[in-house]
This record gives sequence, C-alpha cells and structure tokens, in this order.
Amino acid sequence: MHAPSDNSPKPTDDGARSVTDVLTRIWTAIEDIRSQLAGRHKPYFTVDEVATTVGRSSYTVRKWVKEKKIQATRINGTGPRGKLLIARAELDKLIATGLGANIPDAVVGID
Repeated sequence: MHAPSDNSPKPTDDGARSVTDVLTRIWTAIEDIRSQLAGRHKPYFTVDEVATTVGRSSYTVRKWVKEKKIQATRINGTGPRGKLLIARAELDKLIATGLGANIPDAVVGID
C-alpha cells in the first residue's frame, strides 16, 4: 500500500461555510418577512373575502348580516346600494361561533 501523498486533496470547510452563510441569510430574510406580516391584519373584509375565508357563499354571509349574526358597515358610492365591509372583530366572532366551514389555520392564528 502506498502512503497518502502530501499532494492529495484535503477536505475543506469553505464549501460548508458558504452553504451555512447562505442558509443563515435566507433564514434571516424569512424571519424578517414573517415579522412584517405578523403585524398586518386587514381591519375590514368584503363579503366575498369573508365568504372565501370561512368556506361559505357570499349569499350566506349577507344572510348572516341581515340576521344580525355579524355586523357590517355599508360604504356608499361603490354601487347602487354600496359595499358591505365586515370588521376583523366580526370575522373573529364568526370563527369563534363555528359558523365557518373550512377556516385555514393562518386565519385562526394556529402555527
């Protein structure tokens, strides 16, 4: 058997260090994005947005407004009767009462 020569390639940490640096920068960027998004909650939702979020039809959401299961604010100037906007607190109340069908974890706040 031959003894290894001094000219044989030696493993280096440069490649691993480079990958670690890139992954660290990616992780930092992801954490920055998450922290920015965590503070951004829409204060109001349209009927269609609420319907999509809770897995029901727009008709059902309008019916809940009419039946006073949730409150909505009508904004004039966006159509013949205006546009209904539903506050985030009302959406949270809707979720808490279980009226939604398939509510995504992100809306409920489950990680």
